[in-house]
Amino acid sequence: MKKILFAFLAAALTFALVKPLPMSAEEKMSNTQAVVKPVTVTKVKIKNKPVTYPQISHVKDQNARKKINEFLKTKGLNAAKAYTKFKAAEAKDKAEWDDSLGEWWGYEYDYSYKVKYNENNQLSVIFYTYTYLGGAHGMTTGQSYNFDVKTGKMYKLTTTINGKATAVKEAAFNTLSKQYDYELFIEKPSEIVLNDRTTLWTFDKKGIKLIFSQYEVLPYAAGMPEVVIPSSVYTN
Repeated sequence: MKKILFAFLAAALTFALVKPLPMSAEEKMSNTQAVVKPVTVTKVKIKNKPVTYPQISHVKDQNARKKINEFLKTKGLNAAKAYTKFKAAEAKDKAEWDDSLGEWWGYEYDYSYKVKYNENNQLSVIFYTYTYLGGAHGMTTGQSYNFDVKTGKMYKLTTTINGKATAVKEAAFNTLSKQYDYELFIEKPSEIVLNDRTTLWTFDKKGIKLIFSQYEVLPYAAGMPEVVIPSSVYTN
C-alpha cells in the first residue's frame, strides 16, 4: 500500500513540476483568432420621400466610418433630388395625358438598399431604384458598393478577381445554365459584362456574388439573378 501511495505522490509531483512548452506563433494564432464583428447598420429614411439609405457605426477607424457614411448619405440625398424631378415629370405627363388613350396610371418611385455582406471588415451594399411609368410592369435597377471598413476605401471588381475575368465569366455562365430553368439571353461566357463601372457584385462567404440586371441574361420573370463565384476561381 505504501509503495502505491509513494508512486502516486511521485507522479503527482512530477506533473506539477513539468511546465508546458511555449506555444508556437501559429498555435497562438489558431487559438486566439480575433472575431471581426459586423458593423452596425442603421436605416435612415428621408422625410416625405420614398428614399432610404444606410449609416454605419461601431467602426474602429472613425475616419473610415465618416468616409463611408458620407458616401452613403450622398447617394440617399441624390435619390431624393431624383424623386423630386420624377414627380415633376409625372405631373407634366398627367396634365398632357389624353383620356382617349385610356385610364391614367400614376408613376411609382422607390429607392432602397440591402446589405448583402457584412463580415471580415468588408461591407457590401446594393441600392435599388424601382420606377413604374405605366405599362405592364415597373423596372428595378441596382448599384453596388463594396467597402473596406478598415480604410473606408471601395473595392474594385477587376482587382478583387485578380484580372481573371475569363475564368469568372465561365463559372458564372455554367452556374446560370444549371441554376435557372429559363432560356438564357446569352449564348457564351464572353457575353457576360464584367467591369468596375456597371457590374453589380458583392462579397460572399464563398467568394463573390454577381448580380445581373433585369433582362440582362434572363427574362423579366427571373428578376435579378445572383450567381456565387467561389474564391478558388479567381485566386488559384
